[in-house]
Amino acid sequence: GASIARAQSSGSPTIDAATSMPLRFDGRAAVIIPAGADYLSDPVDMPAKALETIAISLHYDGEPEQTSHPGSRATSWHMPGDHLSDATMAGAAHFDHWFNLAALEVERCAPSRLIVALGDSITDGKGSTTNGNDRWTDVLAKRLQADPQRPGIAIVNQGIGGNRLLNDGLGPNALARLDRDVLAQPGVTHLIVLEGINDLGTLTLEAPVSQAEHDSHVTRIIGAYRQIIARAHAKGVKVIGGTIMPFVGNGYYHANRDNEADRQAVNAWIRTPGHFDAVVDFDRVMRDPAKPERLLPAYDDGDALHPSPAGYRAMGTRYRSTCSTDRAVEQSGAFFWGICQLTQRKVKQWRPIAPAMTSAPPAAPGSRARGCLCSRSVVGLTTPMRGRRSVTAITIPIFEGRHLMLSTAEIDNSMHITAHPWLCWLRSGRLSD
Repeated sequence: GASIARAQSSGSPTIDAATSMPLRFDGRAAVIIPAGADYLSDPVDMPAKALETIAISLHYDGEPEQTSHPGSRATSWHMPGDHLSDATMAGAAHFDHWFNLAALEVERCAPSRLIVALGDSITDGKGSTTNGNDRWTDVLAKRLQADPQRPGIAIVNQGIGGNRLLNDGLGPNALARLDRDVLAQPGVTHLIVLEGINDLGTLTLEAPVSQAEHDSHVTRIIGAYRQIIARAHAKGVKVIGGTIMPFVGNGYYHANRDNEADRQAVNAWIRTPGHFDAVVDFDRVMRDPAKPERLLPAYDDGDALHPSPAGYRAMGTRYRSTCSTDRAVEQSGAFFWGICQLTQRKVKQWRPIAPAMTSAPPAAPGSRARGCLCSRSVVGLTTPMRGRRSVTAITIPIFEGRHLMLSTAEIDNSMHITAHPWLCWLRSGRLSD
């Protein structure tokens, strides 16, 4: 079985029991999900506000198998038995991972627009505060919600630790997951791409390579960007490129001047007008002016690769981004400095995001506040593919006869608000009654 409720906090296994309600799949509590598939729950009526924290609780037949998100930077709890309606899971064990739940969608009273952030562990938030919701995407989501002109813009964080453009790592490469993680997201209008640092680093991870191999690698990375841009444009999605941040000094990648030259070459292409629809120059924000091949110490989490909470805050607040006309866009201090609605592929002019989004939506009949959520809710589930083998259905092994309460997450960030019903996706398996 599964249930949904408002959470009392992001760091404890407690819910507001008065808001708890069961989730059903085709009217049933139990569901078997095919391997690799997504499964939506039936709609649930649950009023919610942007940036509110929601808890999803699951009761499984078997032992748990982590399917998708080891680096959640959020805590989940588990214990034996069925605790779907309990207000608290006293004595529960905990771990800082997400199990099975992949997404949450909310239907708004007015249409919303969705930005998807496609990235690696820097977007995933390695180095951010556990249960602190201070990834750069969190900072961006809060800024957008604080801007009265942009309450209907939502953020989906699709960062995966170790992710690359060209090769699989802890998850599928960016090109392989573009359709599922970006283009299939309801309401997506803009994509922010911050990928490539792991491609650059792994090239020489085991041994140096020739200059020809460096040059070829840069060409392939740029080719991957071109593919992402072309495929997104075909779906009407604008693409914002994020420059790759410095990583000289990192002990794992041991980057040298050749790796740095590759990074500079890639960033030069990203910054060149006419490629991306807009650019967010994370490199300029995060680098040390005295040693531009390194992160600024105040923004370094200590490994010379990942930002600290202060660094993520800087990524979300202290930069300029430019349209592909190379003209700065500065709109009310918001992140949308660099998100331009472009009138044609080869840009000759720009204007800020559509005028319809520059004023608050009118209150809908029965709404409690401007920008309220209509709160038709759905929750769904998904499964690991188990390598490449064909599997018709998988029984999710999650704590034999035990209950799992997934950590809470902010709506409008790692969970997301869109113009569609709630989806809580569970990575496939069988839920017990």
